[in-house]
Amino acid sequence: AGGSPAAGGQPPLLMIMGSGSTMDEWSPALVSALAQDRQVVLFDNRGMGETTDPAGAYPFTQLADDTAGLITALGHQRMDVMGWSIGGSVAIDLAARHPEVVGRLVSYAGDAGGRQAVMPSAEVIAALTDTSGTPQQRGERLLELLYPPEYRTAHPDYARTFPIPTERASTAAIGLQDAAIATWPGVGDALPGIVAPALFVTGTEDVISPPENALLLAQDVPGSWLARFPGAGHGLMYQDPQGLADTVLTFLRVTSPESSAGG
Repeated sequence: AGGSPAAGGQPPLLMIMGSGSTMDEWSPALVSALAQDRQVVLFDNRGMGETTDPAGAYPFTQLADDTAGLITALGHQRMDVMGWSIGGSVAIDLAARHPEVVGRLVSYAGDAGGRQAVMPSAEVIAALTDTSGTPQQRGERLLELLYPPEYRTAHPDYARTFPIPTERASTAAIGLQDAAIATWPGVGDALPGIVAPALFVTGTEDVISPPENALLLAQDVPGSWLARFPGAGHGLMYQDPQGLADTVLTFLRVTSPESSAGG
């Protein structure tokens, strides 16, 4: 957790990490920019980092249930929630099934799951699931998917914007998380019932979570915001952390959870 006390009694911003990743993979520049205005809380999903070993299969919905439990355990009635990638999907599921704990919703590169999700290409899926080579080679393949080719050409040192993780996640724990994701039926039918003010963020060149997902979500969630970053990929927060932070903070300042959640 970090940042200055929430001004005007605003709830903290809880940030949900993506697939197979730990909380130290959030862009430090993004977290720092957000923390100038809001108290920020980072955590690891089950099985990631120093969390307890799941010790067996669990449904994808468990990740949202875990998040709701964390909000309560931290002593808050509700928090604003921001998720990236699969974390963005967890945030949507949380807002749909645990509306009482979500003030405002920010889903960055998330999707609705199930049949409503627009999947990446077969080539991208193959690259994401390729476990061959050394850890360094696997990491390089992932980075190439996070940053669009044009950006990588214009910024040869692009990899320096990606933080070096200090935490780890076991292959077994990542496998359990992948299995949970793969069997999630999604929340498409519940999207019109989401009452939290919502912001859906995408990079127009995102090949991991195609930008069509954010558009579909914005169409189905009443009164939601849509922010599209031209030329940005799945790693938008590494490419333009200040731009993303400014967009999120503007949304949090302008919207009021009371007006949409019935007080």
